[in-house]
Amino acid sequence: MKQLEHPHEHYLFQWEYGSNTYGVFTTDVEIAKIIRRRKETDEMDVIFPVGFQGRRFWLFKTQYKTYQSARKSFNRILIEHSYRKLKYNRVNNEYESISYTNCTPIKQSEVL
Repeated sequence: MKQLEHPHEHYLFQWEYGSNTYGVFTTDVEIAKIIRRRKETDEMDVIFPVGFQGRRFWLFKTQYKTYQSARKSFNRILIEHSYRKLKYNRVNNEYESISYTNCTPIKQSEVL
């Protein structure tokens, strides 16, 4: 029986309460490439825990004017790559998107 691959995880959280600095966590290399290109973005060095079973993830610290603009921007990136939109997780006080990808990004098609 084929083992199911792990879902991709994406998180958005406020780095410090009341600041315009946000953390972005992703397990998708393509999402990481896009976030890495943003101005005023720093990639955090991550030591991978033993129990993480070889799965890779990226953590960024970036600036947005408001939490709303951060969510809107990150949701746009997720939707373009066929992921679910962020949902609020009140237990961890963060936004998350945990889902499998459709393998191909959604693109505008031309009508002939």
